Amino acid sequence: MTLLQQWELNHWEISKLNYYAQIPEMHLLITGFFSITKSLLDIIVQLLSSEGIVKENIHSFHKRNEVSGGYVLNILKNNSFASYKQKAEDIHDFLINQKKIWIDDLIYLRDRFVHIEGGAHQVMFLMELDIKDNKLVFKNAQPPLIKEITIDDYCKNKLENIRAFSSSLLKEIKKKKQ
Repeated sequence: MTLLQQWELNHWEISKLNYYAQIPEMHLLITGFFSITKSLLDIIVQLLSSEGIVKENIHSFHKRNEVSGGYVLNILKNNSFASYKQKAEDIHDFLINQKKIWIDDLIYLRDRFVHIEGGAHQVMFLMELDIKDNKLVFKNAQPPLIKEITIDDYCKNKLENIRAFSSSLLKEIKKKKQ
């Protein structure tokens, strides 16, 4: 039975309850956003191998010992070419800083959306309802919040983090040997 059908059967004080609605398309878009950004991390760190900075092939930004990106951080710290040791240390420190700023949060959220057993089954929007001519009417929907920020603003902020990260990492990788 829909909310409108319930309202028609028995009116109630609408201000005493919260009303949530799922929008499956939005859930898919949000899940896609977090998955794509994690995939970008997986792809961009492959440059550390292809550009000859580290001795080992890096395929993604895998966890190691429950640390997001721990596999890459370990390789940068312990398995770089001698001629790129300082560059590897600089990239290692850069990644540690970026993890604190945004990467760990993003990976955590991606895992909550993609791995349903411990996460979000569906994104829910808070509906604002009103009564007009004794009928229940929809006024507005509030998007979910992440850390007190609407999910759309959170994602816009992460896009800026991703742009800055990608640009800075590429510059560091392209730097000449020191």
